[in-house]
Amino acid sequence: MLVLGIPTTVEDSGLLDALLPELQQGHPEYRTRYLSAGSGQLLMLGARGELEADFTAAGHGVLRRRVMENDFVIVGPPADPARVRGMSAALSSLRRTAGVTLGLFDL
Repeated sequence: MLVLGIPTTVEDSGLLDALLPELQQGHPEYRTRYLSAGSGQLLMLGARGELEADFTAAGHGVLRRRVMENDFVIVGPPADPARVRGMSAALSSLRRTAGVTLGLFDL
């Protein structure tokens, strides 16, 4: 049994629907199932060894490849009332945007 930990963004993108049939056709010897969850949840499961301890102990899965990543983009009016244009720190930008939206700050 091959159990895949899939971030919800990968499942939502449709990539899994395209890749899973190819995997099953190319490797009919594997029964495959997947767990779709947030990447943080998957990392915690992995850290506890719930997804891969036996698999990696057997010498498998040693070559990991990154296939996707998330970009978070803040979109707003051209006037930029929160003055976040050009900021590179996501958390600071989101706090500032929330403050302006909720009227907490007078920027």
